[in-house]
Amino acid sequence: MTPSILQRRTRRGMPLWLEISVVLAVKLLLLWGAKVLWFSEPLARHMTVPESAIEQQLLGTPGRDAPPVHKN
Repeated sequence: MTPSILQRRTRRGMPLWLEISVVLAVKLLLLWGAKVLWFSEPLARHMTVPESAIEQQLLGTPGRDAPPVHKN
């Protein structure tokens, strides 16, 4: 009988526990890199957005400082 594909692969490659550990380490490094790259600090600290504009975009309700919406 011929050995299955899984058996042939594990005989030649890394042990399964080592392969899983390497994949998890790479994933952790990628997640950490994404956090540092995109979520650590804003690029322009002087730029601010009024809270009412954020409320308008997220909730769809006019905020305190938002101009009135005219419907025609």
